[in-house]
Amino acid sequence: MRKPKIAAVTCIPSAKLNSDNTGGYMVEFLSEAGYLPIPFLTNLNNFEDFFNNVEVSVVVFPGGEAKYFKQLLENPKSVTNTEGQMFLQKHQFEVQLTKYCIENDIPLVGLCSGTFVIALHHGIPIIDNHEYEVGDHLINVRGKHRSMYFPPIVEPLCMDINSIPNEFEIFANYVEYPEKILGIKHKTKPLGGMKWVAHWNEDGRDDEIETFRYIINGN
Repeated sequence: MRKPKIAAVTCIPSAKLNSDNTGGYMVEFLSEAGYLPIPFLTNLNNFEDFFNNVEVSVVVFPGGEAKYFKQLLENPKSVTNTEGQMFLQKHQFEVQLTKYCIENDIPLVGLCSGTFVIALHHGIPIIDNHEYEVGDHLINVRGKHRSMYFPPIVEPLCMDINSIPNEFEIFANYVEYPEKILGIKHKTKPLGGMKWVAHWNEDGRDDEIETFRYIINGN
């Protein structure tokens, strides 16, 4: 019997990867993509011990709480409530883990705001999409137009086309605002991410999985 491919998903120690919370989406999505999701707790002190004991196929940054990500970019000291502090801990952990994964050739995928951790590591600034409006929008994903619903609770963050280094290819952007980038993939490494994945409409699940595999495998 073939062993399942393991996806290590970063999460705070109090979170659980189950259907009762936001981690439930990751469980469902990664399982459909052919991976066994396990928690990568953000209070871990030694990455090497983790990878020596778990045969990880890919590390996943699931994003979440974009409002804190924006606050973190603008003024980290303003993140003072308990929820925000947990997000800050997770972000700092992922910053260090990004460096470790790249140095050790471990596949790394950012989903939603998890993409921006990888982007910042490569000097890509995160910007507001001031044209953002609540409702359905069209995005271009590898030449396909996909409808996505943007809820009012989501912060409209993205990347600017002029800030993407040559080592990355762009595979997703707004149709209305093509200079506003939502998806990037390293040209030679299994590394990249896609903003808004969790908000694709129901008929987009196959495309979500295809995009996830594309970041890892390049096809």
